[in-house]
Amino acid sequence: MTVETAVPGLGRAERILVVEDDLSLQRTLKRTFEGAGFVVDLQSDAEAALKNVCRATHSAVVLDLTRQKESRKDLCREIRARAPHSRSSF
Repeated sequence: MTVETAVPGLGRAERILVVEDDLSLQRTLKRTFEGAGFVVDLQSDAEAALKNVCRATHSAVVLDLTRQKESRKDLCREIRARAPHSRSSF
């Protein structure tokens, strides 16, 4: 469940996609970003993340740093192809 809150000065909530397979870390990131006023979508794997990118507009995508390097690069490449307006972070 996400809570729509406005980011100060923007007048609307910015959406972030977090791709993380550790559920505890997912919850921590969600609380942190929502506390800063963002709407957070959570996904545990690359396939689900790509489907989410196609359904919603994200200001940023945060990826699990421990993903295998090739897997991470492929996912970033695919996200950029499907959602060029999103910024990816590791």
